[in-house]
Amino acid sequence: MLSMEGSELIVADYRISPAVLRAIVRHSLGGDPRVRLAHGVSRAGRHAVDVAVSEGACAVTVHMQAPLGEDLLALGSKVKEDVETGLAAMTGMPVARVDVHVDGVYRASASTQTATSAVTSTFAPESCDPIPDAAA
Repeated sequence: MLSMEGSELIVADYRISPAVLRAIVRHSLGGDPRVRLAHGVSRAGRHAVDVAVSEGACAVTVHMQAPLGEDLLALGSKVKEDVETGLAAMTGMPVARVDVHVDGVYRASASTQTATSAVTSTFAPESCDPIPDAAA
């Protein structure tokens, strides 16, 4: 049985807070060093990961940065698959949709390009090196 009470999801006889749902999504993406998610709330007032529950299904929005030169369509598809699999496995809840927003790109370091460990990447937009303008 799935239902909502306030902002908490009730599955059978237990409750899942929105913060836990966001943590599950972050964990699902932690094994891919190409995906960088912000921590906390951005200057625009949004979380890097938002999860809404309606009619017993999750709708997820992920805001991320990706390496410069990466196939964004393939990476976005992988992010969607990982989120759907992770949420369904940990909550037993269907995922109605996963929206992936690539808010920026970054220059991948040699360690990022060859990393295979499951390390969660983070970024602070103001600390990222901007990509120089081609005309400059």
